[in-house]
Amino acid sequence: MPRIDLPSKQPDGSPNWVEYRDQLGVQDRIAANSAVKFTFEPTSDGKGERRVVTGGNDERMKVALAARLITAWSFPGIPVPSQNIADPEELFQSMLGLDNWDAVAEAIDPLFQRILGAAPKPEEKTPGAAEPGADPQTS
Repeated sequence: MPRIDLPSKQPDGSPNWVEYRDQLGVQDRIAANSAVKFTFEPTSDGKGERRVVTGGNDERMKVALAARLITAWSFPGIPVPSQNIADPEELFQSMLGLDNWDAVAEAIDPLFQRILGAAPKPEEKTPGAAEPGADPQTS
């Protein structure tokens, strides 16, 4: 599992860290998409509806995804988000802060792009297959 060092330091001076899984599942996409909320309310005259869309949807989706992906971290006595009853946004705010969150968000961004459908699917390598562009005579 990938591990990233965070900008913050532990009491011994070593960097805090986060480990995360890099394999996505359907539930990861569902959780990320479920983080986005739209509200449709009837108008006071009852003849229409008022639509409310909040900003920060990408950040909310990344928080939801990170909460599922983080498998271990260097914060002793604090369960990782997937095993913690705290709201992931509040947990990340209190444990990570902005600089650490930015490092986590950057690390998981390729996975987030896959969730959005904006990144290509990883290519599966066939054992013994030549690399793209390799000369088959010399491979």
